[in-house]
Amino acid sequence: MKSAAIAKRFAKSLLEIGLEQSMTERFGTDLSNFEAVLKDNHNFVAFLLNPMYSLEERRSLLDKVSEAIGSTTAVKKFVWVLIEARSLNLLGDIITAYGKLFDDHAGRLRAVVESPFDMDSDIIGELEKKLSEATGKEVVVSAEKSEELIGGLVIRMDNLLIDGSLKTQLEQMKDKILGGVC
Repeated sequence: MKSAAIAKRFAKSLLEIGLEQSMTERFGTDLSNFEAVLKDNHNFVAFLLNPMYSLEERRSLLDKVSEAIGSTTAVKKFVWVLIEARSLNLLGDIITAYGKLFDDHAGRLRAVVESPFDMDSDIIGELEKKLSEATGKEVVVSAEKSEELIGGLVIRMDNLLIDGSLKTQLEQMKDKILGGVC
């Protein structure tokens, strides 16, 4: 829990800079690009965190990688702060927190909709429209196929769970029937 709070503070700081520079979306992309590079290059991470190499050597390599992925100067400096604070391991949590804060600022909610079938773009669009009307915010839906469901939908949005699955309805019916028998 402590690392999540720290990650949120880092993310909030970067978002504030992004808002000042009108680059919030770009910063999110840059963070994700850095994360991809770090995940694919364990030697790079080891080099950046190894105090046996001078700060100049580590900063020089970070500059080269930053330039190669086209990162903004602000995000490059932000990653350097994470390296100096030995908090680079929080990057994934920071990206998650940044995305949430960015969505909150934009008045947007993200919803994950599980269904027993693949949903086409028309169905997803209709769900986004209905959920947006219900919440008063823009809702972005990502669809997931769940073969455990028999029918219906399960919607997860922020701290809200709407379970309209046939599986849950059958389980509730079973509980009511068994509850009445005892």
